Amino acid sequence: MTFPSHKIYLGELNNTPLGDLRIAASDLGLVAVEWADSQPELDARLFRLHRTVEQNQKKIQPYAKELSEYLKGKRRDFTFAIDWSIFKTVSTKSIESRL
Repeated sequence: MTFPSHKIYLGELNNTPLGDLRIAASDLGLVAVEWADSQPELDARLFRLHRTVEQNQKKIQPYAKELSEYLKGKRRDFTFAIDWSIFKTVSTKSIESRL
C-alpha cells in the first residue's frame, strides 16, 4: 500500500554492542531505531503513519554511521535531524520542551 506523503526509508545497523538494529528515517530526519527482533512491531508502527515505506540502506547510511560511532564511544552528539512530523502536536510540544 502506498500513501501520498514523505517516504520512510528502512535500513540496518548490525553487530553493534546492543545487537542488530533497524533504522527508519525520512527526508526530514530520523524516525525510529529498533532492535531487529522487533521488526514486526516497527513495521506496524510505520504502517500507522500512513507513509510509503521503502528499504533503502543508502538513505539510512548517515544515521547508521553516527549511531555506530556513538555505540562504540567515538561520538557524543548527533548531527542528523529528527523527523518531528511523525509525532502528534501535543507529543511534539512535550518532547521539544524537554530538549
